[in-house]
Amino acid sequence: MKTRYKIILVVLILCFLGGIAVWLYDECKIDSFEIDGIEMQTDGRMMYTPDDIRDKLGRGGLNELAPVIYFNSKFKKHVTIPFIDSYSVELKGLSGIKVHLYPSAIIGCTKFMGYYMYFDGDGMVVDSSLSLIEGIPVVGGLHCDSIVLYEEMPVSNKGIFDEIKALTMKIEKYKLPVLGFDFDDNHQVTLVMKDGSEIFLGRKDNYDTELAVLNSVLKSYSVKSYIDLSRYDGSKASIVASPMEDEEAGNPDEPLQQEEEGTEGEMEENVTDTGESGENVTDNETTVENEQ
Repeated sequence: MKTRYKIILVVLILCFLGGIAVWLYDECKIDSFEIDGIEMQTDGRMMYTPDDIRDKLGRGGLNELAPVIYFNSKFKKHVTIPFIDSYSVELKGLSGIKVHLYPSAIIGCTKFMGYYMYFDGDGMVVDSSLSLIEGIPVVGGLHCDSIVLYEEMPVSNKGIFDEIKALTMKIEKYKLPVLGFDFDDNHQVTLVMKDGSEIFLGRKDNYDTELAVLNSVLKSYSVKSYIDLSRYDGSKASIVASPMEDEEAGNPDEPLQQEEEGTEGEMEENVTDTGESGENVTDNETTVENEQ
């Protein structure tokens, strides 16, 4: 008799605990998922949607529970999200999640073996994509024999990234329609505009004066032009310009590239889908090398 009561008691306890578990699962199931921080992107547009981030953090099973997502963010290794340096998760009640995204400080990219290799102000390659993010300048003339994701770009002049950062900031400040810029062997800078025009700036300590007047200079020319501002002294007479034939002008669909490129077959890649940003190489060991 006592055994029967014990069995009944155990069954009742298990049913009670099961009911609590079902209730908790239902109460903790995510019904509110928000993200913020993405407005910090260089191009000022939303790169990820909440659904994209939910996919990155995991779906199905226990990943449908807000406390589990929160716990994983605190005590487990963070998942890799292209173009995002780090993130934090805030628990809002039992069923709400808010993810704070902290984007990588991208100042430019270079085209290498068919991929856009994005780098920060220290020359660290932070991500790679098959597509170009609007608003991020494409930089040519860096002369890299190889590029390794999440490592510094192997350039001989480390100070070039300070110059790229300064140029990028001025381009954003004056809202210039720049597609990218190129450094020649003498470290002289040429801007490539979105309409294909080229602006030769030469080599200077800074280009503030030239960039400050560039928009007004461009309005003076109705056709694609090659404009030499390397001797600009504030007068119109110091501006040398000539129209460019269509085949001579830069093509916005074919941005500046590294001068030496290997073949696609040489790349060992681990490609993942990032939503709007296209496919990205995210393997920390991925190495891009030129064909020797």
